Amino acid sequence: MNHQKISWHWSLVVLSFLLMVLVEASGVPATFAGSSVGSFEIDGNLVDDPPGEPIDWSTDPAGTIPHPALPNRVDFIDASGQGDDSFGLGSKELEPGAWQCITGSAPGKDDIVKGAVALRAIGQKRFMYVNFFRAGVNGDAHMDYEFNQSAEPNPACPQLPRRTAGDVLIAFDTDNGGKTIFVRAFKWVGDDKVGNFAELSLGSQGVLWDAAVNIPNTIPGVAAGAFGEAVINLTDSPIQLLCPGLAYMKTRSSTAINSALQDRTVPLQVAFNDRPDLALAEGSAFGARVRDTVLGIDQTLVPVSSRQHGSVETNIATSCWTSPFLCPVGRISGPTSCGRRARARLRTRQRRRSTPAWPRRST
Repeated sequence: MNHQKISWHWSLVVLSFLLMVLVEASGVPATFAGSSVGSFEIDGNLVDDPPGEPIDWSTDPAGTIPHPALPNRVDFIDASGQGDDSFGLGSKELEPGAWQCITGSAPGKDDIVKGAVALRAIGQKRFMYVNFFRAGVNGDAHMDYEFNQSAEPNPACPQLPRRTAGDVLIAFDTDNGGKTIFVRAFKWVGDDKVGNFAELSLGSQGVLWDAAVNIPNTIPGVAAGAFGEAVINLTDSPIQLLCPGLAYMKTRSSTAINSALQDRTVPLQVAFNDRPDLALAEGSAFGARVRDTVLGIDQTLVPVSSRQHGSVETNIATSCWTSPFLCPVGRISGPTSCGRRARARLRTRQRRRSTPAWPRRST
């Protein structure tokens, strides 16, 4: 009997070893890194294999509208060569008031080809997904995804939005040829000329975030290290996107957050509306104060001249939307500043309260 147990034990060992050899020989990872974060195949490719949960980028390919799997997906396409939108010499991350926006080529490793940003709800959790393709792989990748509340132009670089306090930046950096990946989150502390990015702790890889690059490469026609992807758990992280209006991608010359800027995409409107109970608000609107002692928020948002989304299931007592993207529910200007359904629900809730949180506007 003991002999049989020993024989069976060694058979399992041999079988496990053979499976490991076959997986390594095929170049496919044994498990999908990051599947536990946002139910997404963070494995360095686009193919949803096996199909179903966890999903991948091919579940909801670029160019499909609407996006059933990633309903809040935004895709960026960027030029290359002398016709590319880039930054002039001396433009640094922490000095938007001194940016030079020019037309010209960027170094291959910092040349954005395309990328994507998406939001997805899984139960009560919210997750953000990002990816990028770059032109060259002769160095590490240093990608930014910036979310701005204001749609007003940056006086120094009118092609990009003005930075305001509370804007959020997601940074994706590689080291040692992609062997090490860093995903960081920052909140802007400053004005439209100069300031600093306060880093928001995301912890270690595989818990609140995960990331991968295509090394070894399994994407046809793409060089190893030219593609990267990441997922972030927004609900359990300290990231608070305060009414994002515009988003764009850009690159830095190194991991340092104040390193020289290189390439940039055209800013696009973001509409993070991943639940049917989210209402569209549009027009020049938000100048209200977001205040919540529990969340530690006390901020006056600048007026925004772009379309916004916010949950109509409003926590009136705390004057913020019940979403990772905290937007004010104070007085909003403009006849079309809030969706018709949102106004109706808010009026209903106000009638049930002795002290309305949103005073009726005078006509």
